[in-house]
Amino acid sequence: MKLAFLEAKKGQNTWTNPQVGAVLVKNNQILSQGHHETFGQAHAEVNALKNLADISEAKGATLYVTLEPCSHFGKTPPCVQKIVKVGIKKVVIGQVDPNPIVSGRGIKYLQDHNVTVENLNVSTNLNTAYNFFYKNKRPLITVKYAMTLDGKVNQDKKIRSLISNQKSYEDSQKLRSQNQVILIGENTLKIDNPRLTVRSQSLMFPPIRAVMVRDINTVDSNSRLFQSQEPIWFFSTTKSQYELPKNVQVFVGEWNPQKVIELFTKKGLSQY
Repeated sequence: MKLAFLEAKKGQNTWTNPQVGAVLVKNNQILSQGHHETFGQAHAEVNALKNLADISEAKGATLYVTLEPCSHFGKTPPCVQKIVKVGIKKVVIGQVDPNPIVSGRGIKYLQDHNVTVENLNVSTNLNTAYNFFYKNKRPLITVKYAMTLDGKVNQDKKIRSLISNQKSYEDSQKLRSQNQVILIGENTLKIDNPRLTVRSQSLMFPPIRAVMVRDINTVDSNSRLFQSQEPIWFFSTTKSQYELPKNVQVFVGEWNPQKVIELFTKKGLSQY
């Protein structure tokens, strides 16, 4: 199982899906390993089976997988059906999937088809945000700000003050890469004029850049926010009177932080 968890951490493009690793064992020999590589593509169990020299080797094997195998049709077919079909005799899981679409159903399907299931209920920091999301029914939120030793975040309310350094910049970039949404307010947009992009690495699924504004029509079209193609969400009380770039979406309504977070929850957005 330790090897399966190490395998899971290789998955860096799972987006709203959890990181999952799988190891196939037979006669005390490791046959293959696999992990969920990319959102919308094959899950860890299927990739482990693909990595076998011959699929017939799976018959009578034990599958170690960090998370309960899925039992529903999503972007890929249910993993439990594939497990049963190839003749795996036992599945050892690291933890039950907290997602109610899966939770317990994958285990039941396997048991109903004469596959032995053992739940190790491993305590791990893998998929912390994913587990938090389903336990608390909201995203795991990180608040990021720069502050001086005497408690100030800016020297002047009307102009940007740089009080961070290269190390904090690098930390900020890493933090951005770990989140699926970055949310700022109107003053931050107009005073700091940020790009809100991850420039330290190339991401298959860059974070959505979300901004709360009173009136979308007061946003400067020359803002640096518009200089890159990553998705932008505006939360505004008014509709735009102008044509916006294709990567921009405007949600019109009476917004406050709680309502915005509720929308993120409906969209399944959190952290990695």
